[in-house]
Order: sequence, then C-alpha cells, then structure tokens
Amino acid sequence: MSARRGVVVACLGIVGLATPAWPWACDAHRIVAALAWGEIAPAARERAAATLAADPIPDARRGCQPPAEDPLGDVAMWADAIREDEPETAPWHYIDLPRDAVRSDVGRHCPFGSCVTGALARQLRILRDAASPRERARALRFVVHLVADLHQPLHATSNGDRGGNCLPVTFRRARPRAERGGERWNPNLHAVWDAGLVTTALARAHATPAGYAASLRRRLAADIARWKREPRDLKSWAWDTHRIGVDVAYGRLARPVPNEPHSEPRTCRDRAVGARMARLDERIDGAYVDAIGPALDASLARAGAHLAAVLTDAFAPRR
Repeated sequence: MSARRGVVVACLGIVGLATPAWPWACDAHRIVAALAWGEIAPAARERAAATLAADPIPDARRGCQPPAEDPLGDVAMWADAIREDEPETAPWHYIDLPRDAVRSDVGRHCPFGSCVTGALARQLRILRDAASPRERARALRFVVHLVADLHQPLHATSNGDRGGNCLPVTFRRARPRAERGGERWNPNLHAVWDAGLVTTALARAHATPAGYAASLRRRLAADIARWKREPRDLKSWAWDTHRIGVDVAYGRLARPVPNEPHSEPRTCRDRAVGARMARLDERIDGAYVDAIGPALDASLARAGAHLAAVLTDAFAPRR
C-alpha cells in the first residue's frame, strides 16, 4: 500500500470493489472499534463519547463512509485522514521489526519514540492528563487508530521490504504490476493484509464490520476476557503481533521468502527488492486465506480487547 510510508496502492477485494488504501483499512478499524465499544466499562464508554463530542471532526476527516454505528468507529480512520497535513505522524503507525528480530529489539527499533509503540504511549498520557478538551479528543482519536495498527501483523514485521509492501502477490484474479517504474507494486502482501483479507472475511460471513465484531465477541469471549486482563505492555503487544507476522503473514506463503537485509528501502526499486520478490510468484489463494483466518480473527479481537482495556483505564475515575 503503503500507508506506512506514504506509498499508496489500491487493494482489490473479493467483491471487486476498490478498498481504501490505509492501514487495516476502514473495515478492519471499524471491527476493532465496534468490538472495543462493546467491551469498555459503561462509565468509561460515556466519558469517551463525551470526549469525542466535545471536539467533533469535519465529515471529510472521518476517512470512511458512511458514518459508523459507534463513536469510536466514526473516528477510527482520522489519524490516516490527517496524514497529508501532518506528515510527521506517518512513522507513528508501525514499527519495523526484522523477521529475525529478538524480543529485546523492540525498543531499539523505535528511534526517538517515533513508532507505533512510542506514539501510542504518548497519546495515552495526553488522554489521561491533558486539561484541554481538544487535546484529549485528539489523543483519543489517535489511540483508537494506533491500537488497531499495533495489532496488524505487517505493521510490526518487515523483511527489508517495507512491511510486505515490496512483496508482490497475486490476489484472487489480480496479478501484481509494477507502478511508477517499480517504486511500488500492486497488489502486495501488506495491502492484502490491510484490506483484502478483511474484505474476504466479511464477504464470507455476509457481515458488516459491526456484525463481524459481534461475532468475534461471541466466538472468542474467553480470549477477549483474558486479553483485557493482560498488563498494558505495549512492547509485549508489539512482539506478539510481530510473531504473527513472521509465523503467519510470511510463514504461510506457499513459497518461502528469503531474508532480506534489515535496512528498509526508500522505494521498492531500491536494491531491486520488488522485482526480485516478484519472481517468487506468490499467490494469495483460498488455501492461504483459510490458513491465516484464525490469526486474522485473533488479531482483530485482540486489538479490540486491548483498546477496551486502555480506554477503561484512561477514563477510570481519579482517586
């Protein structure tokens, strides 16, 4: 895609419609938000709604249409919608952990706190401590979005390929093509995880994002309760997401992907990484979709559970 670094590609969904080119895209962010909305403590839910109502965003800043069924979902894409105006926030949406990273590497790969874990920690502090209603609403909008991004496996995993943006794949009937002289490829693994796989899951379930969130709450109720009780350790959350990226997003591909150098290319043309990866002829087919389905559902549900937990904490009455 990459909404991670400003490279934008479209991902074709199973129903043949172009999906928005943003991390996790609208459907996934709204699934996470809807699940969280149902899991937040009632008093915290009221305070979160009041915080957002105190500083409403223009319709153009919503980023998704039509309006969502809950207040969190309605602002879930705002952090992407403002990125052209605030390019300094672009690195806040991901952390580049190499496929062969170890757990202690998480902090090292967040220089100056300019990654998703660092940015999320700052916004949570603002949400808890800021006096200004506008600052608190802005921080809440970031938190809703960044918690979801933190649980997208290719926002915490890279192979020297811009988090899978430079790994061309055939998705359904769409074969990858080089764009802008090979600077980017479409479709690619990152874009398919952002949008195509979620679109496919919704189509298979004949569900809306809110309906899919309700289904996840029923099917994964015990896991959601456990995830809500977990320590609020953003580095551990990033590491768990990274392992899914390694073992599932890359690991379930039909053709093994060689390890690339750790340095991230500026575009897919650098080191010819995109063209070299294209020769693998990776295909996202029904077998891959079936294989990654449980991990995709768990990632969405875990994001919603963690979002509910941090918001319940943030809006808890002060002693």
